[in-house]
Amino acid sequence: MKPNYNLLTQRRFLPLFITQFLGGFNDNFLRAALGVLVSYKIASASALGFAPAVVIQIAGLLLVLPYILFSSTAGQLADKFERAKLMRITKYLELFITILAAYAFWNNNVYLLLGLVFLIGVQSTFFSPMKYSVLPDHLKKNELVTGNGYIEGGTFIAVLVGTILGTQFGDFLDLDNPENSILIGGTLVMMSLFGIASSRFIPKAPIAHADLKIDKNPLTATYGIIKNIRRNPLVFHAILGTSWFWLLGIIFQSNFISYAREVVYVDANVTTIFYATFSVGIAIGAFSAAKLLKGEISARFAPLALLGISFATFGLIAATGLVEPPSVAFMAAENILRGTDGTAFLTPALRELVNNSLYTPSEFLSQAAGIGVIASVFLIAFCAGIYTVPLKAIIQHNAEEKSRSQIIAGDNIMNALFMVLGGGAVAVLLNIGFDIITVFAVLGIINLVVALFAVVMLPEALLVGIIKSLMKIMFRVEIHGLKHYHDAGERVVILPNHQSFLDPLLLSVFLPRKPDFAINTQIAALWYIKPFLFLCNVFRVDPTNPMSMKSLIEYVSNNKKVVIFPEGRITTTGSLMKVYEGSGLVADKADAMILPIRIEGAQYSKLSRLKGKVRRRLFPKIVITIAPPFKLELKDGSAKERRAQIAAKLERMMSEVMFESTKYKRALLASLLESAEIHGNKRVVLEDISRKTMNYKQLLLKIFVLGRALKKRVKGHNVGVLLPNSLANVVTFFALHSISRTPAMINFSAGVKNVNSACKTAEIKCLITSRLFVDKAELAPLIEGIKNVEILYLEDIAKRIGIFSKLRGLAISEFPKYAFRNALKAHYNNPAVILFTSGSEGVPKGVVLSHANIQANIAQADSVVDFSSRDIVLNVLPMFHSFGLTVGTLLPVTRGIRVFLYPSPLHYSIIPEISYDIDATILFGTDTFLARYAEAADPYDFFSMRYVFAGAEKLKDSTYQLWQDKFGIRILQGYGVTETSPFLSANTPMQNRRGSVGRIIPGVEYEIRDVEGIEEGGELWVKGPNIMLGYMKEDKPGKLQPAEKGWHNTGDIVRIDDDGFLYILGRAKRFAKIAGEMVSLPAVEEVLSKLWEKNTLVVAVSDEKKGEQLVIVTEQAGARLEDAKAALKESGFPGVATPRQLVEMEIPLLGSGKTDFAALQKKVEEWLASSF
Repeated sequence: MKPNYNLLTQRRFLPLFITQFLGGFNDNFLRAALGVLVSYKIASASALGFAPAVVIQIAGLLLVLPYILFSSTAGQLADKFERAKLMRITKYLELFITILAAYAFWNNNVYLLLGLVFLIGVQSTFFSPMKYSVLPDHLKKNELVTGNGYIEGGTFIAVLVGTILGTQFGDFLDLDNPENSILIGGTLVMMSLFGIASSRFIPKAPIAHADLKIDKNPLTATYGIIKNIRRNPLVFHAILGTSWFWLLGIIFQSNFISYAREVVYVDANVTTIFYATFSVGIAIGAFSAAKLLKGEISARFAPLALLGISFATFGLIAATGLVEPPSVAFMAAENILRGTDGTAFLTPALRELVNNSLYTPSEFLSQAAGIGVIASVFLIAFCAGIYTVPLKAIIQHNAEEKSRSQIIAGDNIMNALFMVLGGGAVAVLLNIGFDIITVFAVLGIINLVVALFAVVMLPEALLVGIIKSLMKIMFRVEIHGLKHYHDAGERVVILPNHQSFLDPLLLSVFLPRKPDFAINTQIAALWYIKPFLFLCNVFRVDPTNPMSMKSLIEYVSNNKKVVIFPEGRITTTGSLMKVYEGSGLVADKADAMILPIRIEGAQYSKLSRLKGKVRRRLFPKIVITIAPPFKLELKDGSAKERRAQIAAKLERMMSEVMFESTKYKRALLASLLESAEIHGNKRVVLEDISRKTMNYKQLLLKIFVLGRALKKRVKGHNVGVLLPNSLANVVTFFALHSISRTPAMINFSAGVKNVNSACKTAEIKCLITSRLFVDKAELAPLIEGIKNVEILYLEDIAKRIGIFSKLRGLAISEFPKYAFRNALKAHYNNPAVILFTSGSEGVPKGVVLSHANIQANIAQADSVVDFSSRDIVLNVLPMFHSFGLTVGTLLPVTRGIRVFLYPSPLHYSIIPEISYDIDATILFGTDTFLARYAEAADPYDFFSMRYVFAGAEKLKDSTYQLWQDKFGIRILQGYGVTETSPFLSANTPMQNRRGSVGRIIPGVEYEIRDVEGIEEGGELWVKGPNIMLGYMKEDKPGKLQPAEKGWHNTGDIVRIDDDGFLYILGRAKRFAKIAGEMVSLPAVEEVLSKLWEKNTLVVAVSDEKKGEQLVIVTEQAGARLEDAKAALKESGFPGVATPRQLVEMEIPLLGSGKTDFAALQKKVEEWLASSF
């Protein structure tokens, strides 16, 4: 469970907090006012019978003495009776005491006030075990540290406010004017009344031990409680720890007035600042402890906090020695006042001289030494606050429920004993001639010894703290999702990815509590592993012993959180590697939750296994992300089937974590800059057909310079880009982003009509292209046919860029985050690009993709495929095509992967040669293109190829087999649509099923909705972060039409098998309705593809009798209709699915490689019209 930081808004906690706050206020208000009366108003030893410092020590002792005398009885009462009622009774006692205090201040009766200090101590003694023992009844376990943090912090805020007001109101006291004391008495009584009111809202708590017999002898009762405490070493040590805290506190607080007056010579206002600083420091420390531990009940910070107290104490002493004393006259008068026979000299004038010579706040803080004193006091208190809060929670959590109040009473007794011993020791030291600074020095040395003792008792706590601090500094470690750690419960199998040798160390020091690691016995025996094993609990697993796994399952079953690296080894690719099912099997058998963790950044450290593969460095930034926990839900089956299910689910889960933990909600330029930082500015990432290369520094420079040049020229927000795959296209794309414009990628193969439609749809007012490209591609008629759009040529823009602009760009490119500061502020949901649907089935629509859409899709692809910075991508798909843009271009350049941009996918014989020449490792293409490349290529042309991905159209068996036989390469078929940025599913090297298009990628929800007339499968609807912002359509130019509730209808008919693999059955629009029956055109085409090698499709045309009829369109020479009918009949197709016509013609293609169905339909209808 995650810690709850909203307790102050809940009735189960707030009334108790207010009640104890007001009680703490009154205690310290009374003591502070008494201190001012003694030190500043009476101020002589002869008038009091003791030195003022001794009277203050006596008051401190009287306040804590009741804790020694009555705590045992208070604890027994709190366990026997209902505590909320008892707390109300103690508040009435407080009211009685404050009324008497008002009378004592009226009469300046110091001795009566000392007696009342004792009584207020009695009241607090009975209240304390009630308030602390009730916390575990009203709070959950993960709220205890937070609740104690609020109680302790609130107490010291009350101390602060009470001390400040007590000191300030005490300054109004006048020995000759008793009416000045009304303000003090009235405040005490009023706060008591408010406390009574708030106590009435404290919820009832269950009676812990109704049958308990009250021991009327406090001594035997105290002995019994102490004896009971010692039976629990954890509680006993925690009580010793809290007692030391109170000893420190009483010594510092009770001596502040004397220290202020006699050592640093400051007035009452500066004394107030000391109290304020001390109280605020403890409060902030208490709150910080709750935040640091995040709900965990642990004393891991205690040794460091104690060391901090000692060092801060020595700092206070050093700073005090540098404080300059006031005037010589002041020192002379001060010496007289400190004498035992100086009453004759205590004239009002002399007293006024001394008081007026004391440092005021502005005078004291104008000295560097004064600031040093204040800083040291704050640091002492801050460390003390961090030190005590978890100790209180340990006591409450580990105390037996029926005796919890008595245990807390025992804590109070020990606290009081330590305070009395400390206060008494200080009083003795002061009386025998020690000054306060010497007392502080002795205290700092003794505390240092206590700190060293704590280090011996908790050695790992100190080392963990040191290692954690160092790693935060060196690696700038961030940890996210700690609430998921608490949500997982107690029985958990923790599954992190494995990036480097740093991973176990990172988890050991950054997880909330000391983790358990399942470690191979051989690894645990390594000399460089052994020294770090104390940081975690080790469960050694012997892989050769079959009983080891059973023992591990039993170990986890005993409510353990155990870390297992599911990959079984450190990654050698930088990506997720094979996931073993063993860790999932342990979780399944132990009925444990699974908690996935992603470690990112450690792969770039010197302790990874990616030497020569990535740019490693000493201290890369590391981010640890804890994902939500989940429980394995498996279908019934054999052991082998269940293991297969576990393996698949774990691989899917780890991929989901890899995606969800990626920072995809940001501008594309931000990812480009981050990649340059990770891989280095000199990393070459781009190359095109001109054989020019571009590294990150050159790319960012050109983006900046071109962006500034375009800013003065472009019109409108959406800017058309009509360029081939080239360096210029990438630079232009990002340059438009740098000036907050949206590039609209124009398909230059779509024809004048479609280009004009696109410009109208997106309200494009200017279009960027290149004269060289227009000439070589013979696009002059297209450019001339574009209406109402200004054409900007890159060559013309380049001529306008002067030497000053280039030099400015060169200088500012050294600071890219500053150069692109405005673009980096772009909201991730802002449009990043407008692409246009192919128009294969109608008029093109504008598809608006945001930065987050594209970033998410890149992260999704990266989470399932092990792309490496050593890869070389050969991108032949045009950038106006969503696959060519997102996966072919933006993925590589934002991941440090080199990409070769080739301008046309139609050069079937050249592209294999390019692949051979550049040692390409990754190729994206369509079935049509891949088949042609394979036909034209030499068997060795693709020797370096790791992965070939096919999309955009169905992968034919003949194409798959051709690549397998000729090159030994398995084509991985994927699927996507422009509206999904475009990646939706893919077969991967680890998860591959032939005939499918792979599994749906992480982060995507899907539904398969029924379609009337279609029996198998249904229409695929998807939702996720990669789904477009919406359409722009020609009938409503420039208007974004978002998807309904985020869901997009792909228009594809699909089915998904039991293992999650997706199969495309056809387009919803590619079904024919013949004689009332739905016939899948792709299903008919699949049979025909086995009959003929050349491209063959089926088109549905209208038919007067049966509604529609089928026509075969093929590029196969000599194809016969009779052969097609026979093959379909043999495959079991009904008679209505039999084509009536066959036509041999070239099948038209779009620039993306997809079939141009609209053009094909038109050609078939024209052929039919001319033939009949």
